[in-house]
Parts: sequence; C-alpha cells; structure tokens
Amino acid sequence: MTNEEILLASKRESLLSEARALAENPNATKQDLKLADVKIAQASSLKTRYERQVRLADAMGVPVSEITKGIVSEEQREESENSFNLRNYLALGKEARTYSAMNIATDSNGGFFVPATFFQKVTFALKQADGLWSDDVVTLYQDGHGNALTCPLLDDTGTAAVVVSENVLSNEAEIATIDRLLLPKIPTWRSQKLITSMELLQDAAFPLESLIATAVAGRFQRGISAANVATLISSTTSGATSMSGSTVGLDDTLNLLQSVDPIYLNQPKTFFGMNFSTMMGLLKIKGTDGRYVWNPRTDANGRLLLHNVPVVLMPSLPNAALNAVGTVCVGDFSRCIRRVVKDSMKIQRYEQAPNLAENGLVAYEGFLRTSFGVLASTSSSSPIKFLTQAAS
Repeated sequence: MTNEEILLASKRESLLSEARALAENPNATKQDLKLADVKIAQASSLKTRYERQVRLADAMGVPVSEITKGIVSEEQREESENSFNLRNYLALGKEARTYSAMNIATDSNGGFFVPATFFQKVTFALKQADGLWSDDVVTLYQDGHGNALTCPLLDDTGTAAVVVSENVLSNEAEIATIDRLLLPKIPTWRSQKLITSMELLQDAAFPLESLIATAVAGRFQRGISAANVATLISSTTSGATSMSGSTVGLDDTLNLLQSVDPIYLNQPKTFFGMNFSTMMGLLKIKGTDGRYVWNPRTDANGRLLLHNVPVVLMPSLPNAALNAVGTVCVGDFSRCIRRVVKDSMKIQRYEQAPNLAENGLVAYEGFLRTSFGVLASTSSSSPIKFLTQAAS
C-alpha cells in the first residue's frame, strides 16, 4: 500500500468515526444527523477523488504524490478544492468540505451554496460586462442589512473663498445644497431557475460551476442593470440634445461634456458611459478624406479615451433612436452608489420540487440583494449629464 493510500484510508476512517459518534449519540439533534450524513458522503468521495488523481498521474507519467501535493501553489490547491466541492455538490447534492465550527450542514435535498470561486466568477463576469458593476467606476457600499438608508448629500460648487481685509468680519455664505439620498429597503433579485438533467450533472467532465456562474451573471446583468440605468437617468439631468435623432456624433459628445460642471470632470471616476453599439458608431465616423476621425488612445486600464475621458461600456443604456434618453452619459460616477447586502449572493439547488424530481431534473437559482442610487440633488448642478436624442 502506497503512502497516499495509507493517508486516504486514515482520512476515511477518521470521517467515518466522527459520523458514527454523531449518529450513535442518544442526544443527537437533527443537525447532528445531517452532519453525520455529510461526513459519510465525504468519506465516500475520498476514494473517487483518489482514483481520479491516479488516472491523472498515469496520463501525465508522474507519481500520484505530485498530483496531490507539491506541483501547485496553496492558492491553486484551494481553487482546485473549491471547484471539486462545487462539482460534487452539483452532481450529487452533497458537499465534500468539512463543516467544523458550523451549526448547519447543507441539505442534500436543497440548500444555499456559494464557494468563493463561484462568487468570484459571477462578480468578475458582471464587472467585465457592465461598468455599473465595477468598483473602479461606481462606489460600492457593502451593508450588513437591507433596511432603508439615508445618505447625506452636500453640494457647494457655487461658492468660492475670498480675501477679507484685516479686522473685518467675514460674510456668511451658506452651503448651497444640503440634501439627502434615501436608499429604500434592498430587494432580493432572483436569476430565475436554470434547469438541467441529472445525467448531465453526473456525467459532465467540464466545469459546470463556470457555466452556471456565467448564466447567473448574465441574468443579473440584464435585469438589475436595466433598473440601475433607469435610476441613473431619473436622478440626473439632460446636458445636450443630439444633432441627429438616429445617430450620436462626436460633436454631440463634446457638447455633452461641455454641459458638465468642470469640478465633476476632474475626478478619479469621471467617465463616458455608452453601450457597445453607440461606441462602435462613434469609432466608424469618417472625415471627408475617408479616414476615421476618432483614433482613440487608451488609459492605464485599457479603456478607450474620448476627448481624453475614459469610456465605460454600459449595455443597458439605449441605442440611438428618435427621442431616446440617455444614449451617452458623462460625469463623476463615484456619485453612483451600488449598495449590496454582504454575503447575499447565494445559489439555491432545487431537486425535490414538483415537475423536477419525477422528470430527472435539477434546477439552480441565484439570489442577490442589491440596490442603486445617485448622489444628486435637483437644486444643484448634476454630477452626471446624459444625451437626449433629437426628435428628427
């Protein structure tokens, strides 16, 4: 017996002993019995996992010990462990992780699960798809609760310091705007159910968590971002009207930029926002000589620069059309507050629900508590301005 097999047998026996101790305890609670089931599942999965490692080692022509340790970093090993845990859960409804210091184990008939890798995949996909999800663009506020919240708003852009002669009292100059932004109770957004067959979950060799994460991220982006854009437009003001109702021109973006108070154009999070179609339309504009007019440079993050301001893609902004509102936005997006209840992103597994179990199907649904607001007052200059398309 190899050292790896001895270690495997020792781990399995330890898990089974812990499970027996929990199950045979006359005072065991329902949660203790669930935890015992999980430990039995973990013991069973160790053998399957070791057999996979042996096959991989044979294919690579290396000892099993190099697969189980030594050839990957701690970070890579943790990533691999998380991926294995999630795949095991997706396929069997059971997790392979240890539940020490936890009161409740995940129920095999359904329960919330969200390994760190899954959360990272969803949030990464959202940030790549939409600037309003990026912490580099807007202000992220992670809250411990979802109750209503009041944010103070101060705007004093119209008052300047003055020289006062010696022994002369200063005049009063009240702050121009003291207002507040009321963020209502945070709702729970659901991705709606993603349904797949048990056979696919059991037989798939590819990383199912990546597919599910991408699907959940796409649904969150399309639903939540549309609501965020509606809030953005309703909370800010129009800065310019396009010369043509059906297109956006470079002069239109320049006029829009000119409408914003300069104090909001010299901020770390000052951006142009537009969707991909609008950006491509601007890139295709040619001069009388047939050459493209906008030959953009990029900033340190690879974003295209328009009039020396970085461009951020926001897919939920509308395409250019007659009377369309908000085809392009520009200003200080740090005034946009994306509020999230900490640790609220969850995935629910449905296995015993009607029309699923009897048909050999499993469903997954994403949950996220988030809301959006803009620190802007109607009585002061808007920190973000948007373009309105002409009526003809």
